[in-house]
Amino acid sequence: MFRRLSIALFLTSLGCTAIAATVSAPPAARTVEAADEAFGLRLPDPYRWMEGESNAEFDGWLRAQGAYGRASSMPSRA
Repeated sequence: MFRRLSIALFLTSLGCTAIAATVSAPPAARTVEAADEAFGLRLPDPYRWMEGESNAEFDGWLRAQGAYGRASSMPSRA
């Protein structure tokens, strides 16, 4: 059992190292020209595209953020 666990951990670390090598910066969040007005003030909302329940673009962006976070938290192997 220990041998199987060791092999699984080794293979997982190889996969994470490969991800870390390919992800060098967090994915940028695009902005849009959206704004609301309240009490005579213009309130910009450049990330309005992230709102909504079934938002495939936002879900993809979140997955990319997660991949970057996991890859950047892995110890570097020099």
